[in-house]
Amino acid sequence: MKFLAKLLLLVLLIGAAAAGYAWFAIENPYGTYSGEGIFVDVPHGASSRGVARLLEKNGVIRNAIAFEIYARKHPRRTLQAGEYHFDHAVSGKDVFWSLANGNVYERPFTVREGETMYEIARELQDGEFVTADDFLAAAKKP
Repeated sequence: MKFLAKLLLLVLLIGAAAAGYAWFAIENPYGTYSGEGIFVDVPHGASSRGVARLLEKNGVIRNAIAFEIYARKHPRRTLQAGEYHFDHAVSGKDVFWSLANGNVYERPFTVREGETMYEIARELQDGEFVTADDFLAAAKKP
């Protein structure tokens, strides 16, 4: 009987330690970023597990399992596809809400009235948005 009580206590301690680490992993900021930051492209149809692994691989979150558990606690919120930019350390919880709210990375681009598609293509290429040839090929498709 003493053996079972000790085993149960050990299991409870391991469970408490795991829960404590998961809480720590999701609540505390993680990551050190270079001047450019980190871009993460979340594909359409990706599961919360796939997104968590992608974020952990890129160094945005501390632990994929903790992130996935947090995501499963909010089943009504799905992670939105898109390109995300992380330039400073944030908690796993903040990363989740950025993805759930669809706060994708956007760069402004202004097309002035009267510009031709060739001028637009050159400006897009100069701004490193897309190559001029790719833009012109897409613009010529109906």
